[in-house]
Amino acid sequence: MKQFSEISSRVINAWEAGFWHNSHKKDVESGHFYIFDDDPVTEFYPEKMPMVLKQCADIGKFVPNENGREWSFIVPGTRSGESDYEAKAYLMNEQYDEKLPTIIYHHPFGAYEDTDKHIRALLFGKYIKEKKANVVYMRAPSHTDSESFEPRFRTLHGMEYTLATSAALAAKMAETFREKSKQPMIAVGFSMGGMALSWAQLVFGKFDRTIPLVSSPDAARAFITGGLGEVVSRDKVRSEMPVYVDAFAPIDGLHTEGITPVIGKGDTLVLYREAKKYWKDIGVETYDTPFGHLSPIFAPKYLRWLIEGAIKGYAVE
Repeated sequence: MKQFSEISSRVINAWEAGFWHNSHKKDVESGHFYIFDDDPVTEFYPEKMPMVLKQCADIGKFVPNENGREWSFIVPGTRSGESDYEAKAYLMNEQYDEKLPTIIYHHPFGAYEDTDKHIRALLFGKYIKEKKANVVYMRAPSHTDSESFEPRFRTLHGMEYTLATSAALAAKMAETFREKSKQPMIAVGFSMGGMALSWAQLVFGKFDRTIPLVSSPDAARAFITGGLGEVVSRDKVRSEMPVYVDAFAPIDGLHTEGITPVIGKGDTLVLYREAKKYWKDIGVETYDTPFGHLSPIFAPKYLRWLIEGAIKGYAVE
């Protein structure tokens, strides 16, 4: 695999940092994007992610489509006037083949379908074309347009239930496919998608291999102290409040087996040192790229190498 020089990596990372800062700064100045509004209920009644996920799995409804190529998981809103949370999944192959491994992919934060379509083609296109794997594409609740998904992330409650609904669907999908096939079950999530699928594995342990891309289970800290938090200029005191610090903290009994995170040393959104520390603290080794938050785009061959290892059923050392 061709290696990028240190200078090339620095140029790419500098461009990427400016790209994220300028794009989100415009959103903030226009009032189009704002996370973590004051939420007294959440601030004084903390909800830990593992507990939220288990609750969503219990109260949610799994809805398979009759065509065998679409599925959804619906969690009722738990607050007055709150709409339901619905995560969806779509089979990208023409039909499911029980003789092939299954890859479940979850998109990053946002509803930027053109960009994510390009990422899916880079990472999984050959597996579909050459019939090497079943590929399932997951869509988080409300991620159809910015007016729908951004309000969900204005409170810690909305963030947790969005991620938990996706995670519950991922676990249910793994159960469903496991009944049909004994082939490897692999979860791959980009950024926010990696957060959701990481929690699906940590809590339920349904996947043979989980590959979070430029991601960490500590979603609240990523949004407060990462690039988005810096742009939004939230009160620094908030990042130290116990409810935000503890919401995504690990607990005993998590399933860490089979998790292979890929993080970027130049990442300005999910900060490298914080992500590295979180994974290390729960005993998970990371694979580090010299790139930033767009590592899936700049290093697709490297990531496909990890996915290939997962498909063949061996650990990549």
